[in-house]
Amino acid sequence: MKLYVSPLPPLRSGESRVSNERNATLALLRKIFGNDVQYSHKPSGAPLITSAGKEYLVSISHSASTVAIAVADGEDAIGVDVETYRTQLERVQSKYLSEAEMEIFTSAIDKLKAWTAKEAVYKAALTPGLPLTEIDCTRMADGIVTAGSRTYSIVFPASTLSETIAIATR
Repeated sequence: MKLYVSPLPPLRSGESRVSNERNATLALLRKIFGNDVQYSHKPSGAPLITSAGKEYLVSISHSASTVAIAVADGEDAIGVDVETYRTQLERVQSKYLSEAEMEIFTSAIDKLKAWTAKEAVYKAALTPGLPLTEIDCTRMADGIVTAGSRTYSIVFPASTLSETIAIATR
């Protein structure tokens, strides 16, 4: 697995946030795969990257200031999430943390890591509608997160309140 990270450029006058994110994503994809890269989506919603006639398994995430792209290297599933701490994570914790997780994840950074881990696993699982409370992070300290009968490895290349990145692979 390889991770590529790039800052989002400032919004230009009249440019939407979505357009800015898409342009930054395409620029980073060109840097990774070359100018012939084709970017689309599979029916599941997962990114589909094609370059030089080869397809690549990738996951893409954006925060307010960053675009992150994780490229699988032998893994059969990959998900990445990049987030900045927001106080609403405290208010909605019962919607993404189980009771057992609420006992484990008490600090702001722990809750942010749990959120990004769950989002990364959600992307890797490719299971639309998978409730975040059904993604179990109680073994996250061991680098393991589960969703149903599937086990994912989880790593945090960055872990601060200003930027946390989680990558889930299977």
